[in-house]
Amino acid sequence: FSGLFYWCSDKDFPEGTSLELCTDDNDRGNGGGTVVERSALHFDDFFSSMGAVFVQATLIGWQPILFDAMDATSAGISPKIYNSPGYFIYFFIGTFLFGIMAVNLLVGAVFDSFIQMKEKLSGKDFGLDLEQRKLRA
Repeated sequence: FSGLFYWCSDKDFPEGTSLELCTDDNDRGNGGGTVVERSALHFDDFFSSMGAVFVQATLIGWQPILFDAMDATSAGISPKIYNSPGYFIYFFIGTFLFGIMAVNLLVGAVFDSFIQMKEKLSGKDFGLDLEQRKLRA
């Protein structure tokens, strides 16, 4: 996905056109100020990629990444709506797997905390110091 999440700020810019034409020099009468913009969540470098995957794993706000990927054409070309529907499969499988992994980690942490609190409240380790607890385990 590197280099694919760019678009022209001009709303009338044609789909599937080279982004080199999206400049103030090629104004086309829209009042100027057109620039090439990049999505906030992208895969252009390692840390941005990890951020995008984290957003996908948390299941909060991952839809813009999906739609940017599905609209992607190639590097330097403006996006077309639903140009690459195959990317939906990656995001569906990835979101499902990452989401399940995140939920399992959360449930495991809560369950582990519950077991520790239960042992403390039951008096199982009551009166033992740290070394005695290690020997007991």
